[in-house]
Amino acid sequence: MNSKKEFLEDVNVGRGIAIIFVIVAHYITIIGKDFVNVYPKGLYNAELFLYSFIFTCDMPFLMFIAGLIVHHQRTKLDDLRSYLNFVKKKIDRIMIPYFTYSFIMVPFKYMLREYAFRRPSGSFHDYLLSSIKIILLYPLENPMIVLWFLYTIFIVFALFPLVLKVSKRLGHPITLALVICSSFLPLPDIMNLKNMTAYMVYFYIGYLFAFNRKENIKLLHSKRYLLISSMILLNTIYFVWFKDLYRSNLELAVRLVVIIVSIFSMFEICATIAEKKPIGFSQFSLVGRYSYDVYLNGHLTQIALRVLFINILPLDLITLSFILILGPIYIPIPISYFILRRHELTSRLFLGSHLKHH
Repeated sequence: MNSKKEFLEDVNVGRGIAIIFVIVAHYITIIGKDFVNVYPKGLYNAELFLYSFIFTCDMPFLMFIAGLIVHHQRTKLDDLRSYLNFVKKKIDRIMIPYFTYSFIMVPFKYMLREYAFRRPSGSFHDYLLSSIKIILLYPLENPMIVLWFLYTIFIVFALFPLVLKVSKRLGHPITLALVICSSFLPLPDIMNLKNMTAYMVYFYIGYLFAFNRKENIKLLHSKRYLLISSMILLNTIYFVWFKDLYRSNLELAVRLVVIIVSIFSMFEICATIAEKKPIGFSQFSLVGRYSYDVYLNGHLTQIALRVLFINILPLDLITLSFILILGPIYIPIPISYFILRRHELTSRLFLGSHLKHH
């Protein structure tokens, strides 16, 4: 797997699987709020376990992939000029869509507040003012909840050159140890700093993994069954005994181990899928190529479908489940292909990219 094309295949598969997991996690949240009393208990408990796995490991996996890509692209971060250029590109790619969707969501959520999980209260003026503060400083409370990840990964991108500066003096092993230690610090909620340091760990691991990527993938393949069984066992242990101890030092340490093992296991699976191209490969790759589009617009699609088919035109649970999972995955793709990616303004505002010709 030397070529850039082969490299992008396993990354696209990884993105595709991770974004599908995001949609499934939001579906489980909807089921938990609206159908918990009629849902088969055993199946719902299994979905709660899946939700715990996704909530714990999925976003760290995307951070790992992001770090791997930064190394693959040979991004130059040696001086102030290259750093500022790097940050400018990330503002265009990440923060412009962040602010676009955030401020679109404020009036949208207020108008549909009777259907919202986190219902706005008070006047629209008060809600707008509080939302501006939240959008700027508290991404975990963003009116469009999925946007917290964009904000957080931007901060990680902006601070990662500092990590590389330290690594040139101390070496990667010591620097990684310091970054891991920083993830245990009791940092404030502002700018999601309390979680950002942990995400920096997984980003950095992805960056380091890319140094000897071929050899590392071979090593993962050789430990495939050990990794997968360990991932299942560790996530089960965490789900049963540790998740309720959230943010204690013991829980943070256990979660760190669980996530790292899960990241390597998930990437091994993605690399295997990219190499062997089984049934489903093309769909994972397709969703991966549109992962940003699906992540941003899939959530809005799921909200619209939830309001329509739960609150206005109720459907049976089985039909609703298919719609709430498949709709948010596949509806945003043609919207992006035929509309958002066709016009410079929409491409910049909603996807953070320049116009791409098809």
